[in-house]
Amino acid sequence: MWTGVLPSHSLPYRIEYDIRRCLCRYSISHPIISSVVALLLKPLRLNAARISFPFYTLEGWDMKPPAASDMPLKGDTVIGNDVWIGQNAVILPGVHIGDGAIIGANSIVGSDVSPYTIVVGNPATEIRKRFDDELIQLLLDFKWWDKSVGEINQLIPLLTCGNLEKVKAEIIERLHEKV
Repeated sequence: MWTGVLPSHSLPYRIEYDIRRCLCRYSISHPIISSVVALLLKPLRLNAARISFPFYTLEGWDMKPPAASDMPLKGDTVIGNDVWIGQNAVILPGVHIGDGAIIGANSIVGSDVSPYTIVVGNPATEIRKRFDDELIQLLLDFKWWDKSVGEINQLIPLLTCGNLEKVKAEIIERLHEKV
C-alpha cells in the first residue's frame, strides 16, 4: 500500500502540490487508474471560523495561509492493492480504500471502503461487493500483488478466469501448498 506517495518503481506519474489550496493532484498514466485522481490532503477547517470565506486560497491576498500544524489532521489516505479509481474521483483525507475496491468516476469518497467493494456517487455509497465473502477472504490471504513478476505471469490465467469456483479451488490449493 502507499500513503500519498507512489513507489519509485511504480507507474509513470506527475504530482502537483498546491499548498495554498491544500490540494494534491496525481496524474497517472495507467489504463486501470484514470488520468486524474485528486486527493484533498488537508482541507481548510471552515466550521471552526466565524466566517467561511476562503481568504487564504485566493491569489492577491497579502495574508499567509495557516501553518500545517494548525490544520485538522484526518490521518493518512491509504489506497490498497488492485484498486480501480475512476476519472475525477475525489478521495478525502484519512480515507482507507481496501484492496480490490472500485471507485466510480466522479465519486466523492469520504469514508473507508471495504476490500473488493464497488462504490459510486456523491457521497460514494456501496453498490455491491465484487465477489462473495469467501472469495474476498481468499484473495486477501493470497495477496497476488506481493508475488514476483514471474509468479504473477503464471497466475494471469487464474486471476482472469470467469469460473469463480475454479478460482476459489486453485487459490485454496496454492494457500495450502504454502503452509
